[in-house]
Amino acid sequence: MITIFLISIFIPIILIILSIILYIKIRESSDTVLKAPLNKNFQFLNMNIKAHVNTKNIDYFSQSPYWRNQMFELGKHIKNSNVKHIVFVHGTYAGNDPFEIFTLFTGVFPIYGPILAKLSKRLMKFSTNKLLNDRANFSPAYIKLAGNALSNNLKVHDFRWSSGNNHLARLKGAIDLIKLLSKLKTNSFEKVLLIGHSHAGQLFCILEHLLQNSNKGIKLKQFMKNSNQFDLEYFEDSINKLSNEHHYITMGAPSRYQWPSNHRYKILHLINHRGLYPYGGSFLGLFFTTGGDYIQQMGIAGSDVPPIFKNDRNLNDSLNKILDNGNNLVLWNNNIFKKQRLSNWGQTLLIDYKDNGLFPNIYKTFFGHGVYTRYEMMLFNFETIVKYLYHPN
Repeated sequence: MITIFLISIFIPIILIILSIILYIKIRESSDTVLKAPLNKNFQFLNMNIKAHVNTKNIDYFSQSPYWRNQMFELGKHIKNSNVKHIVFVHGTYAGNDPFEIFTLFTGVFPIYGPILAKLSKRLMKFSTNKLLNDRANFSPAYIKLAGNALSNNLKVHDFRWSSGNNHLARLKGAIDLIKLLSKLKTNSFEKVLLIGHSHAGQLFCILEHLLQNSNKGIKLKQFMKNSNQFDLEYFEDSINKLSNEHHYITMGAPSRYQWPSNHRYKILHLINHRGLYPYGGSFLGLFFTTGGDYIQQMGIAGSDVPPIFKNDRNLNDSLNKILDNGNNLVLWNNNIFKKQRLSNWGQTLLIDYKDNGLFPNIYKTFFGHGVYTRYEMMLFNFETIVKYLYHPN
């Protein structure tokens, strides 16, 4: 009886698994799936660690003299490129209100609500930092170590946003980022380097559209005016203070929002990738991160999660017409096997971070999406940024 019971359970499971494998093989073997890359400005690289980080003690003076010297020299190159500030921006679900519920406290409790919301956000981000540490997250220790190691009077900042997985959350995050940038003390010739993981890349894209007052930027500003959810006077005052050139580094940012196609800014995309072509990996290798960053190739249009509250959902739906079709599973299913890696603008480096394994390693690598922010990768990432963005002699 036990044998029959076990067979009755495992046979359907095996059949389901085989059906999924067959479905993936059929979809991936289609001659019509892959399209020409959005952008031909890409290059393949291999990650090379020249010096290891003492991860048992993430302190500047606990690192080797060679590592400290290399980071200092990189900081000098960045400083000599007239960069004064570096801003680190985390991605989706790594922030202080990923489900966008804490702001509700302000409306429900007019007196103590703002304080309660602020404390809740701090606790959420504290918990996220403890849970993720340096996997898919710029931890406080990471940012502190980077600031101390780069030195050269570079100012390093930790920007936090809700990290909700939808247009509205990203727009609010971009507006808060503009407010932070407006408070940085810079001269007109000094630049700001923004380094973002995952959907922080979409924040950067929105920010640049708003700064340039592009067609998309104009539509976003009109949306803000019509929604009555934004302090337009404060926003306009903040954005008018920004005259500096911004440089952007995206790490594992999904190919989503369309960037302004001009040279008013610099941008470099880093993507964990394995393969001979500029497309994402086979989903049969998902649990072994065989093809690189699977979250990057799955976070395309259609993958968003709508806001919880009805009014926010309606506002978010309005943004679909401006940004892209955010939460649409049919669209997502149709596009996911196109495996688009590349953004429409900027140089993309398809880097083998060597985080694949013979055994399932999804916790360690977060499906290949968590490798960029590891302490071990800090030196390599900044070497790459300096080489390809600032081109030292």
